[in-house]
Amino acid sequence: DGAIPEAIWTEMTGALQELEDEFEPVDVDGFSLGGFVPVPNSTIEDSLIDLAAYVEDRIAKAIAKSLDKAILKGEGSTKKQPDGIIPKLATNHKVTSTGKLADIISKLGMVDTDGTGGEVIYVMNRTTYYGYILSQMIATTSDGKTVTGNVNQPNVAGIRAVLSAHMADKELLAGDFKQYLLAQRAAVRLESSKDVKFTEDQTVFKGVGR
Repeated sequence: DGAIPEAIWTEMTGALQELEDEFEPVDVDGFSLGGFVPVPNSTIEDSLIDLAAYVEDRIAKAIAKSLDKAILKGEGSTKKQPDGIIPKLATNHKVTSTGKLADIISKLGMVDTDGTGGEVIYVMNRTTYYGYILSQMIATTSDGKTVTGNVNQPNVAGIRAVLSAHMADKELLAGDFKQYLLAQRAAVRLESSKDVKFTEDQTVFKGVGR
């Protein structure tokens, strides 16, 4: 729907004026994401934990892991994936930095928003955050106390940071991620069946979403 237009001032008794707002259709493709894991029934029966629930949990996390990676670095429809943010960045939005916090923050002016001042978030991996960012936010007070940012809530000078293993070392992505469009056609389903590998006495656990 593009940028939000500005409303128009009129006399209290005047007629409202039409806003110049545009809506354009957007086509979204559809792909499946998932997989299956066969487990011998004897292993399930002899397990001291609820192995079925454990396997389903791992499948769900595997799907989430692939989805997170695709949102950042997806290769598009030719690979049956969403378009990733990083491959779609304009050349002039890929910049280098000295690595100093002041220089990193100064690049935020390049983030495009829809005019509403949406929240800007940083994405980086743990090595980058703890090795290069957090160390710059440690200070010593006059009485010798060490003060640092909240380790449990990663941020860059107060701007929220999300840690992702799919980012390269010393690579930061900043953006208003509400601008990213991802269509969920069907929620993730976790199912199991003893029929698929009946003669092998195995249970197949499946997870799939569209």
